[in-house]
Amino acid sequence: MEQSQQQTLQNLGFEIANKAIEIAQLRAQLSAVQSENEQLKSRIDELSKGSLTMAQIDKTTQFNQQLSITAEDGGTVNYATLSGSIDQYGVPSMSYYINDGVIYREHLSDFRTAWSAFQDTVFAEADKVVASFEK
Repeated sequence: MEQSQQQTLQNLGFEIANKAIEIAQLRAQLSAVQSENEQLKSRIDELSKGSLTMAQIDKTTQFNQQLSITAEDGGTVNYATLSGSIDQYGVPSMSYYINDGVIYREHLSDFRTAWSAFQDTVFAEADKVVASFEK
């Protein structure tokens, strides 16, 4: 045989050997995936035999108020947002966000009056929730 034919046969032999290695690696990967698939099927069967548990639905009450002024052009400008909530046990939570600090400072007294009234409203509703448990 000629030198070039021998080289070609040798190259083909290397390719065949490399493909055999690649096939062995793919078979090992396939085996691992099949094993994982069986484990997942077993877990699904296990979970499907359990009873369905529904999470508790918690009732909350939300309060929101926008404080605003009427601008010179007749439009409305919100300068603060008041937020509050009461959980199912009557525990209140309140906060405020100042959207426009300049208008807030110009209307500080109005803001404080509104914030106090807002708190009174939320606390009154929280008291009702707590009182409902005491009956």
